[in-house]
Order: sequence, then structure tokens, then C-alpha cells
Amino acid sequence: MGPCPWEGFDLQVLRGNPSAGPSVQSHDGVGDVYRLPPEPEPAPQFHVHKGSLRMVTEQSAVPARILLVEDDTETRQMLSVILSVEGYQVAEAEDGQSALRHPTAEVDLVVLDWMLPDISGIEVCRRIRRSSLVPILMLTGRTDTADKVLGLNIGADDYMEKPFEPGELVARVRALLRRASLSPSRPKRHAIASGILHLDPDAYEVSVRGANVPMTRLEFDLLYCLVENAGKVLSRMEILKLVWGEDDMVELRGIDAHIRRIRKKIEEQPDEPRQILSVYGVGYKYVPLSPDA
Repeated sequence: MGPCPWEGFDLQVLRGNPSAGPSVQSHDGVGDVYRLPPEPEPAPQFHVHKGSLRMVTEQSAVPARILLVEDDTETRQMLSVILSVEGYQVAEAEDGQSALRHPTAEVDLVVLDWMLPDISGIEVCRRIRRSSLVPILMLTGRTDTADKVLGLNIGADDYMEKPFEPGELVARVRALLRRASLSPSRPKRHAIASGILHLDPDAYEVSVRGANVPMTRLEFDLLYCLVENAGKVLSRMEILKLVWGEDDMVELRGIDAHIRRIRKKIEEQPDEPRQILSVYGVGYKYVPLSPDA
């Protein structure tokens, strides 16, 4: 559960207007008021493509669906209100077991609390990653860098420290969904065979010397970016723009943690990498490794 992320906010029903529904409002009345619609819209039909929900018609996009995993009832309600009023469809789970029973193919994003009463958020993240590339946003009251790195190493795509502002949550959710979406404006990526690696962007699959290596969507995108620019040194800022787009919520040094995870999966000796090389003071460079090496 950890500390409440919404310092200074109450969940309440606005008096004098019962149809207004629940809202979140700051104690001093200065903050934003988020209202849920009095009656939910009929649930649309979802088209599922590798865990992502896409267009039902050419005119209207299907609302992204979010699985919210949080054991504290008040916190979960507040999170649900904020996400719902932003147009997302929210499914709630109060513990890890409930979360794991929810089919990940039916959601676009998982918002996952670290501290859960039955099994930890870290273990939930690990189990989801065995079979799904769905983006995972980890919520934690922990501030140690080692804990953050652990979450990223297990497979979380991003993390947020409690307490946090509603606006930051919405921004990070949007960034993860944008990164995971198959944008029509994005150039089609083709399979790449380079050195001992083979990357298939349609299946999000990576093989090393012919053996499949499981990777998260973000890991794949980052590796693809490096391989596509083989031999070229990419700064952290360039990597940020190429992989994360215009997302300014990502810390540049957070890229290092993702690189370490990828090295563990494709390098024979991750501490002495031969494919993803560090260029001191600049960034990273991918060098193809001969299959005979």
C-alpha cells in the first residue's frame, strides 16, 4: 500500500448535485476537480492486437483500458477517478492474485502498486512479463535507487514515487500508451539480422544465435534503435527522442538501467559487453558481433 499518493486530496460526492458523481478535489479548494460522468457510456467492442486496443471505426478511437492494482481502497478509488475522467476505462484489482487473474490481453496498461497484501507488486510484474508485453507503471513509496533499478530489471516500463501529483500520473500514462501504440504515422519497421541478433518488430521477438530471448516492448524498442543505427554513437538524449518520443518524464540516467537489462540478455559477459558499447561521456553504440566470434 505505502503512502497515499494524493496528498491534499479527498474523494467525495459533491453536495447539492447527486448526479455529479464522485470527484477528487483539493482540501483548500484550489486544486482541480475531477468528476466522473453520472452514467458510464456503453462498453465499446475492443479489437486486441498484441495487448493493445485499437480503432473500432476510422472516426473514433477505442478508449485505452487500464488495469489498476492497488490494495488501499481510498487510494484505488482516487486513482480510478483521475484515470476515468481522462477517458480511460479502468479495471480494478485489490491484490496481486486478482491482478494475475485478469487477462493482460484485455488491457493496454497496468498501473501496479509495489506493496500488496498477498504477493508483491514485483512478483506480479515478473509473472506478467512471462507472457505479456503490456506496459507496466510501478507505483512505489520506496526511494532507494536500488529498488527502482530492481523494478526496471524485473520488467516495469516506468515507475513513480509516492506521493505524486495527478498531472504527473496522467502524463506518464499517456507517454507509456503513446509509446506502446502502433501509430499510423510511424514508419513501418522491418526485420533486422545483424551479427548474432535477429529482431522481428511485428512479433516483438529477438533471437541470439537462433535462440529466442524474451524482452519487454521497451527493451525491444531500445535494442532495435541501437541495431538500426549500428556503428553510430547515440547520445542518451538521441535515444530518448528515438525511443520515448517527446516524453520529458523519463530521466536520462534511467536509460542506463534498461541498457543493463538488455546486455544481460544478449551479451555472453554482460560486464564486458561486445555488442552494446558505452562511449564515455556520450552514450551507447551497437557493434555487430560475428557469428564465428
